[in-house]
Amino acid sequence: MASFTLTQSPQDARVFLVMGPDGIPVSPVNEFLLHLFHCGRSAYTLRSYARGLAHFFSWLHTTGRSVDEVTPQTIEAYIAFFGAEPKGGACPADPHKVGQINLRTRKSAPPIYRQPRTINHQLSVLASFFAFCIRQDSERGSGHWSQQANPVPANGSARESTHGMPGRDAPRRGKAAELRRRIPRQFPRQMDPALAKQLIDTASSWRDKAILTLLYRTGQRIGDWSACAGRHGILGMTFTDVDERAGTISVLLKGARDEHRVPVTDDFWPLYHLYWLLGTSVRKIANFAFSSYLFTWHVKLDRGKSRDVLLVLPEKQPQAYEKNRCLRGRMRLGKTCQRWARELPQVSSHRAESS
Repeated sequence: MASFTLTQSPQDARVFLVMGPDGIPVSPVNEFLLHLFHCGRSAYTLRSYARGLAHFFSWLHTTGRSVDEVTPQTIEAYIAFFGAEPKGGACPADPHKVGQINLRTRKSAPPIYRQPRTINHQLSVLASFFAFCIRQDSERGSGHWSQQANPVPANGSARESTHGMPGRDAPRRGKAAELRRRIPRQFPRQMDPALAKQLIDTASSWRDKAILTLLYRTGQRIGDWSACAGRHGILGMTFTDVDERAGTISVLLKGARDEHRVPVTDDFWPLYHLYWLLGTSVRKIANFAFSSYLFTWHVKLDRGKSRDVLLVLPEKQPQAYEKNRCLRGRMRLGKTCQRWARELPQVSSHRAESS
């Protein structure tokens, strides 16, 4: 299938554009994406819509159709292809494990085809795109889509788009919209405490241990901190969001970025202290509570002399920096780390007894 690719606008990294196989921008799609950006849609929404439209235009190009020739029958044929096509992604599903249950996690292996929620989202993307084309051509008074009907079937009742909680709210009833799949309601899965502890213990750094502890204890999103998507979740916290005196953290929610305060258990603070004691220079880089640039100290003492400290940056090449710290400061840092390491099993055992 011909490849319609995504790219970010050179003027603003938050704007995603779709390029054709010949490298020429696809004007109808990019006008729609720019309209969504002006309406205040997030970078995640823009990227998701751009991917969906790029896939649709690639299918049109492969089947020899034009966007002006799209009819309800065309949408039906595309959705049939979209649902039967094996899904891609960074972690493709293994066809030999489909239907198998992991005895440790008690989760089934992911299917190789797209889920009903993904198909319904693609229909929503196409419906919004053609509604924009119809409205734009109707306002101009010219164009193929002026005063035309949307080729994508309209969504069902407004109640289908409302949120609910399985096990608490009554199941939604009513006729589903054309081409849209019914989404099965499932109870939230519970994680085995022993498996969570093993995952935290096997983490390769104090940073990862602290993050995994927060995710398990608080149930917050992992989040992100980037120039185009902003900050939210655990990775979007700053130093001021971590309040050890009150034993809480402040997290920005995804979407409207509403802030809320979450209590934190005692087993998180020793891990957080060890992370910053072993990487204090990250404070000079940014205001991250958990930096993506993991600073690992390699301290070597030879005949009473201090050596250089290697800072390992996962996203860049490792660089060595000379630190003008005396031997007394090195030893004081080592003793503090040893003290926190001794307190870790005490906190874990106290946590187990209280539970």
